[in-house]
Amino acid sequence: MAVLCIGEKIKYFLEDTDPESTLDVGADMRKIKYCFSHLKILLNDSKPCENALLASDIPEDKDGNSSSGNEELKKLKDLLQQRDNEINILINMLKKEKKKAQDALLQLNSSLREGPTSESSLLPKEVESEHPLPVSLEAKSGFLLKNTG
Repeated sequence: MAVLCIGEKIKYFLEDTDPESTLDVGADMRKIKYCFSHLKILLNDSKPCENALLASDIPEDKDGNSSSGNEELKKLKDLLQQRDNEINILINMLKKEKKKAQDALLQLNSSLREGPTSESSLLPKEVESEHPLPVSLEAKSGFLLKNTG
């Protein structure tokens, strides 16, 4: 893809009013850098005109514009309040679930403390059969061990 082709793609992309449009130049980093530098040049070239456009685009306060602006402002404030309420509801739900999980862990820990405390009861059945607990020497051989210390 030649530089001219990329320039045409950029021009077509900028003229397209669809917000979902994309600029596909491939994965070549040189092409991507060229696109950014080209867009930067276009942006810098348009800055002197932009200030004049911005001044003319600012609506003056007329009765029709101010009432529609106030209505839109009220709608946006209501929407913001609704989103805040939704977020607070979700946070409260998360806190309740966290508390339930902590309560379940505490209940599990307390039931483990009350239950059998030998090491073999905490091991899975397969581990118990593979590693039997040692039998004391007194019971098997009849020797008595003296405490020397």
